[in-house]
Amino acid sequence: MKEHIVKITIDALRAFNHTKGDRILLCRGNCFDPVREYFHENDIYYEPAIVEGKLQDAVEGKLIQHLRKLGVSSRNLTKEAGIQRYFVLFDWVCRDFPNRERFVKTGFPAWKKKWKNIAIRRYKKYQRNVVQKKSVIERRAKEISKNMLEKPISVRDAFSDR
Repeated sequence: MKEHIVKITIDALRAFNHTKGDRILLCRGNCFDPVREYFHENDIYYEPAIVEGKLQDAVEGKLIQHLRKLGVSSRNLTKEAGIQRYFVLFDWVCRDFPNRERFVKTGFPAWKKKWKNIAIRRYKKYQRNVVQKKSVIERRAKEISKNMLEKPISVRDAFSDR
């Protein structure tokens, strides 16, 4: 992921025909740490910036579109950042933890100390629920099949009231 961010940045610099004198504003978010490293190694000047206003709205909109494509279907997933969106995404990760942990920002200490264990427990709970639902469906299907064999309905009887 980090290498991907650097690659995209390099591609963008080339597309914009970047020269040493150009002013670059770089978001202060920690996902851009590798870009800052690349800039330092290559003597590229940049200024830390806060993304806000129309640009922030556009970024948030693209994020929501991307999350929808990944399969996050909750109606509570909106552009509004905050605790509600965090838990919508956390629940989505928990439902298929082994395949979705890679989408989590795992660098913050609370992930390792607390949230990862909670996610694993919820994943196991969801898996038990899936198995239970499957068992109920299979049992009901067997009951219906048995009833159909014991008390068959003829086509004539089924349509005799018409």
